[in-house]
Amino acid sequence: MSEDHGVALIVGKTEKLRELSARLVKLDPGGSETRAAVAITLFLNDWKWTEAENEFKQALQLDPTCRMALTYYGYFLTDCGATRMPVTCLNARASSIQPRP
Repeated sequence: MSEDHGVALIVGKTEKLRELSARLVKLDPGGSETRAAVAITLFLNDWKWTEAENEFKQALQLDPTCRMALTYYGYFLTDCGATRMPVTCLNARASSIQPRP
């Protein structure tokens, strides 16, 4: 686990992560989890933060309840130094989600 936010380290696995992300795009290009996976790859693997943020936003636009996008977007915002923004964003999302029976 990394020291800053508990995300498992991907040392030595960056190419595999990139391949899996590209494969997901082929299988389900419009899926929220696909967009979140692309965002995670861009964020953790490639350090392309502008592109990653755009992908996180697209994932959440497709599905505001996408857990993967919400979780990693929170990590992303924290790493960017936007300390209040993750809490605000996640609280807003949480209040809009209906509890599952």
